[in-house]
Amino acid sequence: MRALTACIVGSSVGVCLGAPVDPFTETFNADNSSWADVDSNPATWAPAGGPDGSGFITTGIADLSLANPQSGFLLFRGEEGLGSSGGAFAGDYLAGNITEVSFDVRLLGPGPASFYVRLAGPAGAFILLEFAPAAPGTWQTVTFDFSASNPGYIPEGPPGPGLFNAVAPDVDRFQIGMIPAGPQTGSATVQIDNVRLIPTPASAALLGLGGLVAVRRRR
Repeated sequence: MRALTACIVGSSVGVCLGAPVDPFTETFNADNSSWADVDSNPATWAPAGGPDGSGFITTGIADLSLANPQSGFLLFRGEEGLGSSGGAFAGDYLAGNITEVSFDVRLLGPGPASFYVRLAGPAGAFILLEFAPAAPGTWQTVTFDFSASNPGYIPEGPPGPGLFNAVAPDVDRFQIGMIPAGPQTGSATVQIDNVRLIPTPASAALLGLGGLVAVRRRR
C-alpha cells in the first residue's frame, strides 16, 4: 500500500506529496494487472501477440465518429483505487525523478491517431499529448517528456506549470487515450503494452535498477 500523503497548503494550488514512484514497466505478461477500460470494467487481456510476442491489453471503439473534439477517446485506466499494477503508477513522480513515460501501441483501424496520457490526483489533472499520429497496423512506441515544458502539456485548469507541479507529487490515476487524426468513421481496436515510467539515466544507475526496470512489481 502506498504511504499516506502530506499536503502543503497556502498556494493557489495545494501540493500533496506521495511516496516516490519507482522506475517501472507494466508488461501485462500474466494478466491485465487490474487495469480497466473507459467504463472501469476490467481491461480485456490477450495472452500473446504483443511487440515481443507476450501479453497485452486491448479495447475496441465501436464508432470513431463519436470522438470528443478535444479529448477523443479515453481508453484505459491504471488507477490506485483499482489496484492497477500493484500501485506502481501511483505516487510522487518528481521525487522518483521520472523524466519520461511511454507505452507500446498497435492501432487497428481506418486511420492514424495521436495518443496521450492523463495523470490525475487530489490536486487536479493534466494531459501529455504526442502530436505526431501513430499509423495503424504495427506496434509503435509512444514517448512523452514528463515536463510542463512539453509542447503537449495540457493542464486541466490554469495555464502554466503550477498545476503540473501540484499534481505530479501525488498521482493516483494514470490513464491512456487517443484522438483520431481528422474525422473518421467505422470501428477501431487499440492494443497497449509495456507502459513505462522512465527516470533520468543517472537516477537509474544510482539505484542499480538495470534489468529490474522491466520486471513487474507485485504487492
